[in-house]
Amino acid sequence: MTESDDQSKAYMKEIHRLNKRYERAVKAGGPEVGIFWIVDGKLIVVGKPLSEGVRLGDIKASSDTHKHIWKAFQQAGGVPKAMRYDEAPRGRVVYNMKIRQFLIIADPCIVASSAALNEIKNRLRIPVSQSQTGVDEHYRCPACAPRRTRKQEK
Repeated sequence: MTESDDQSKAYMKEIHRLNKRYERAVKAGGPEVGIFWIVDGKLIVVGKPLSEGVRLGDIKASSDTHKHIWKAFQQAGGVPKAMRYDEAPRGRVVYNMKIRQFLIIADPCIVASSAALNEIKNRLRIPVSQSQTGVDEHYRCPACAPRRTRKQEK
């Protein structure tokens, strides 16, 4: 077996793990934290039950990273192989335990779309009354990233 075959098996195992986790989350019925992208107009969401979130100070978040999950989706054929994980508009949903609010932190392309935000809230079962939305410099697709001049790049 080649290294490529081993890697493909590992990514398919990851997709299977994510599907099982999603099934548990749906069965539990509670809100989730997670990551998401919009690729070719379609929302891709990977959530996990809030109870399984990782605590980072006052925040509970998914331990999943965009880069890691993107590779698994590429291997499974769910996203374009030629596209990097940070080229599509993306974001993350975390829960602030101090203020008891879900924070949707995303690319400006997503924040500007009430339809996309509503779909994210629905897919992750986030109570509308417990959610806030914001933009973060970290989540910028090429269309939203500030253009740099050659002078700024030096």
